[in-house]
Amino acid sequence: MDYHYQLVNNLDSFKTFTLKLSEESWYKSLDCGRRYTLDLVLEELLSNTIKYGYDDALPHTIAITFAVGSDHLKLTVADDGHEFDPRGDYGADVTKPLQERKVGGVGLLLVKSLSRGMDYRRESGRNILEIVI
Repeated sequence: MDYHYQLVNNLDSFKTFTLKLSEESWYKSLDCGRRYTLDLVLEELLSNTIKYGYDDALPHTIAITFAVGSDHLKLTVADDGHEFDPRGDYGADVTKPLQERKVGGVGLLLVKSLSRGMDYRRESGRNILEIVI
């Protein structure tokens, strides 16, 4: 079954979205581990899109689709922000001491480690990211 949502690129809209999501029956039916993983992935992806995806202060729509199956959950996030392929290597070298690390990239590393698959494409001026959890 597919579930579709939209939010605007600001943190208040993100908060409203997460509160609404937590009340959805399909979300509540997920096991605790899958919900936790989904929450972490959404927090990382959406907060980065909201904070870094746009150069203007105009409202932009971020579309989110969840395809829920018996053995998987596919998350699709589509936005019209800067072109950004999160599958790239963004320098999160976790082998270095904290004081020597560059800022950034650790959240994406976390998303990659929590997902079973990730696909990205740029289509009609939109980033489209699909993640299987």
